[in-house]
Amino acid sequence: MVTRIKILYEGDRSLRSALGEFLNEPRDKARSRKIEWEIVSCGSRGKAFQDFCDSIDDEPETYTILLVDSEAPVHHPPWEHLQRRKEVSWPRPQASDDQCQLMVQMMEAWFLADIPVLKTYFGQGFNENALPKEKNVERIDKEKIQTALRDATRNSIKKKYHKTQHAPEILRRLNVENVRKAAPHCDRLFKTLAELIEPPTQASDSETQPSGPNLP
Repeated sequence: MVTRIKILYEGDRSLRSALGEFLNEPRDKARSRKIEWEIVSCGSRGKAFQDFCDSIDDEPETYTILLVDSEAPVHHPPWEHLQRRKEVSWPRPQASDDQCQLMVQMMEAWFLADIPVLKTYFGQGFNENALPKEKNVERIDKEKIQTALRDATRNSIKKKYHKTQHAPEILRRLNVENVRKAAPHCDRLFKTLAELIEPPTQASDSETQPSGPNLP
């Protein structure tokens, strides 16, 4: 049974609290089962990978997860995808595929899964028509996401989208179910955490176990 979960993410420390809120459901379930929970900002993707490798070597009792942008469409298992990226060329660590989680093609794709949140957050002057209407946001190229957010927000009362200034508040406002439906790899992250916290056999046992007055 897992007793500690650590998520190492690529990104600024300003996102840490917001990511915790976005992952509030698995975080609360973990804590209710006395599973330690930690989210760590690593800055660059290279440092995130190095910190991950250090963690699996130094903390074998911890289930460590690497969470990074895919930077491109994903057509292979997570570690293989990262190995194929020319700018990365990471050797595969001694870790399962579930320990590598991808934001496809970047975290901001999740924002496009919940346009009403963007519209409310940026307010007057927000140009919704500048955003792509793709239902599966993971199909939208990284460059197109960046351009769309810039064009949609440039005349808003909060001005042009800026990751450090705006991303944390947007992330904490997102409807998780909307994002999971539109971003399969985000759904994969939640399912991985759910199975870690309550393994399928344990979950099925709890569903069939009599309780209360029905106990013999």
